[in-house]
Order: sequence, then C-alpha cells, then structure tokens
Amino acid sequence: MTNLQELINQEIRLKPHLRPNDYSFIGPEDTGLLNGFIQNVNFFAPSNIFSTTYKEALTNQDAILMALAQFQENTPLRIYVVLGKMEERGVLIHSTIQEYCDRFKIDFE
Repeated sequence: MTNLQELINQEIRLKPHLRPNDYSFIGPEDTGLLNGFIQNVNFFAPSNIFSTTYKEALTNQDAILMALAQFQENTPLRIYVVLGKMEERGVLIHSTIQEYCDRFKIDFE
C-alpha cells in the first residue's frame, strides 16, 4: 500500500501535466467509498454564497486531508484525475493517472 505522503508527492509531480480545467485529488481506492468521501470533503471545504463546486472542494487539500482522516489507517488510497470539462456539464468523470496519461499522450514518471 502506498502511503499518503508518497501519493501527495506524486500528485504534486502530476499537476503540471494536467490539461487546463482538469484536476486531481487523493481518495479511497474503493470506488464504493467515493460518494461518502466526496460528501465529507464538501462538508469540510469552505463554502461560498453561490455554492461549492466539486473542483473547489476536491482541490482543497485541507478538506481532503480531513476527509481522509475519517478512514481507518490501512484504507488503500489512490489519485483520481478528473476531467474538468465534463464536470462543467454536470458529470464527474475520473480516471487513474495511467488512463489519463495514455488518453492524452502524457509522458509521466
């Protein structure tokens, strides 16, 4: 299992390779836990009068860390890459780093 600090370092290295409007976040590997995790992130993320978007919440590192702290220490984690253009259409589409890099011909790692 990859530890959280390794994932944070990998995500930092990934960010310059992301296309405009796309973003990444660290979350539970088990996609069955993802909806509850995102709800927790939204709860912890500061909101504004006009509402908080997925991107605003899921790119808030403090909210991510607080939501991750709700899991047991041995919960497997991974990095999700979100296609920002699809979110603008009301759909949260995510992939793994490998899928994202393959799709957009990005040489990473």
